[in-house]
Amino acid sequence: MDTLGGDWHTGDAGQQLLQLHSHDREQARMARAAQDNATLSTNDEGTEVFVIAGSVEDEDGTYNAGTWIRNPIGFEQPLVLNKESLAWLKAGHINL
Repeated sequence: MDTLGGDWHTGDAGQQLLQLHSHDREQARMARAAQDNATLSTNDEGTEVFVIAGSVEDEDGTYNAGTWIRNPIGFEQPLVLNKESLAWLKAGHINL
């Protein structure tokens, strides 16, 4: 998949998203900030985030490139994707 020249779409919270996979409730995407910073919404069905470049932040701290975040079902906490950052997101795949 061409992630540089792919079909990126601008989301409603200042992020650009590239759809990688979709099946039933499961979604996998790449995300980058469209402007200075962008908000990444986590999914209450469970979300995994891998920070590829740059960093993301939440109320507890900053997570740099190489960080893997796994939020369990029922946990929703928005993340801020900092300028020039790139993250892989997966949601809807964690089962009870």
